[in-house]
Amino acid sequence: MFHGSPRLFVCLHFVPRSGSNLLADLMRQTERMGFPLEYFSPANLADLSARIPGLSLSSLGPLFERRTSPNGIFAYKWNSDFEGLAAETEAVRTFAPKANIFIDRRDRDAQARSYLVAGRTGIWARQNGVRYEVREPDLSARELREAKTRLAELRARTWAIAEADGGQVLRVFAEDLFQQPARVLGDVMRFCGIATEGLVLPDRSMYTSSSAGAATRGLGGSVPRVDA
Repeated sequence: MFHGSPRLFVCLHFVPRSGSNLLADLMRQTERMGFPLEYFSPANLADLSARIPGLSLSSLGPLFERRTSPNGIFAYKWNSDFEGLAAETEAVRTFAPKANIFIDRRDRDAQARSYLVAGRTGIWARQNGVRYEVREPDLSARELREAKTRLAELRARTWAIAEADGGQVLRVFAEDLFQQPARVLGDVMRFCGIATEGLVLPDRSMYTSSSAGAATRGLGGSVPRVDA
């Protein structure tokens, strides 16, 4: 466990279906970048608080102990949907110093389709070694347009939040992450001022399917428990 206060907070701002789960796991594997998960959604925080003694929004030390890497980095995921959570937003705004990463996807049509399929099937993550027998649902042109509009709104609001934090924001894209995961991870680490010398950077997730489609399926139940 880590003892003390994190020396740097890394916020992974994400648009849904953008490969944020893949990037989060690559960051975790380095053992130098914490493990960015959606800790501060009400359901997740309530679940964590029930399992981790002493954890609450007003007392985040037990979470920092379990999810800060040995070099003092605590990372977490955030998007504009969380901004409506007054208490959670206020807690996160106290985090400093902070490095902001924004992950998105260039292919907005594929992103909208993935968003709809995940919502329909309920499969937001595909775990390695698990066989999924799910037929992709038929999607209408209207549904795809509405999904793109919804994602565009999320994108604009989430980008505004990242910029409002002050300082530079590193923008990365799913397509680059799928093609060259180690290179993108190295860019993220250098942006955060974290040394990569002597480190073999991982190039695949240990938990979710390695295909480009499955790698963007969110977190679901495929990642380790935070109190593990």
